Amino acid sequence: MRRLLEACKPAFNRVARWSPASIYFGLALTIGLCLCFVTPPGMVPDESGHFLRAFEVSEGGLISTKFNDRITGAMLPKSLEKSVLAVMGSMPFNPNNKFKFETLHTWLNTPLHADDRAMTRIPQALYNPLVYFPAAIGIRVARIFADSPILLLWAGRVATCLATVLLLTAAIAVAPVHRYVLAALAFMPSVLFQGASVSADAVTFGLCFLFIAVCWRYTADVQARFDKKSAALLILTAVGACLAKQAYFLLLLLLPLIPCRFYGGSMRKKWLATGLIAGIGLAAPAAWTTAVLPIRIPARFDILVDAKAQLAFVVADPWRFLVTVWNTVRANEQFYLDTTVGRSLSWWDLILPSHFIAAVWRNIIFFALFDGIATIRISWVDKTVQLLIAASLLVFIEFAQYLSWNPVGSGYIDGPVGRYFVPFVPLIFFVLYNSRVGPKVQAQRWLAPVLLLHCLYVGVLLLRFEIVRFYGL
Repeated sequence: MRRLLEACKPAFNRVARWSPASIYFGLALTIGLCLCFVTPPGMVPDESGHFLRAFEVSEGGLISTKFNDRITGAMLPKSLEKSVLAVMGSMPFNPNNKFKFETLHTWLNTPLHADDRAMTRIPQALYNPLVYFPAAIGIRVARIFADSPILLLWAGRVATCLATVLLLTAAIAVAPVHRYVLAALAFMPSVLFQGASVSADAVTFGLCFLFIAVCWRYTADVQARFDKKSAALLILTAVGACLAKQAYFLLLLLLPLIPCRFYGGSMRKKWLATGLIAGIGLAAPAAWTTAVLPIRIPARFDILVDAKAQLAFVVADPWRFLVTVWNTVRANEQFYLDTTVGRSLSWWDLILPSHFIAAVWRNIIFFALFDGIATIRISWVDKTVQLLIAASLLVFIEFAQYLSWNPVGSGYIDGPVGRYFVPFVPLIFFVLYNSRVGPKVQAQRWLAPVLLLHCLYVGVLLLRFEIVRFYGL
């Protein structure tokens, strides 16, 4: 045993010098690209709708068309949705139904028929095109070489995967603290699974993580100063996070945590800059919301949904609404935890083992406790504020779902799932940051090898679970 440890020591020391960003990039890109092709087309929730929106954006359709009171979308090739639905078959919600290669072979050889178009409803028509740019570019490039809807979907997946990994890698590299925590969070099954699809959620994760990391950088780095470069970075990341999904505009509350030191010690300069950056960050999603207002239709037609009446109900009795939020969260505690980390994937038909999910959470908490730097101390005020921001985001997401997805006066909020909370999960784990425990046990020497093992564990097992679920192997 001693000889084995001695033999492994050089490799251990070599891995210990790797940065968390490089470990994440290499493994996330490898596992992500594998998942792009292992996951059958359409077996990521709502992927067919995201594919339609990405294809529309690839043809320059930034804002969809409202055809009538029930359909907002675009004139798209009929084969797009038909091919994805055909390959999905009866797999959604049915864990015993497996992927049929003969169906895939048929649709791989079916051309796009770009001229044969029809009025197509796009459920994600209100999403900003920013989050579809990677997939749209992939689809546009692929159309030069391929004419199959399935091949175009794969091209969109690969491009989205690459963009998501790059954004998350940038976030990990930029963050001054909790870089191992960000890497572990970015390697959660839910993030890997969404990142290997054309879903808007994947790019949203990357944009929000990057904005949080930039705010952390300028809050903790005593050498950082406000200049044109830092101002541009704050503005671009703020706009990106707010445009990805308008609900995340509350992340802008991180800006006031950046100290006066960053602004040269001037309180006046701090608040002017903070107001300007926040104003631009808010103006972008406000402009987009105004632009798509004429094409809005109800989110669902199986029940009566009236956003205006629901808003009036909340304003008239806000306490009752907060009680509803509390009861909903209490009733869905385990569900939210499971769907945040990704225990329930695909169309709720890929359930990962509870011991695997427990290990993922346990490792993330481990990194949060030991990933500390002696020279960087974070006050409890900053930690508490970030926790309150996370709580506010949770309430606002429940509020948004209450308006758009539930009948007026409902005593329960249907709709929210854990992946909606992923973009602000780093704020919750930031509470565990400390600058004493990690340095005391020289954690920076062995955190990199532990992260490498963690990512291999999560990635390899996730691939195995998918292969068993979809192919029965």
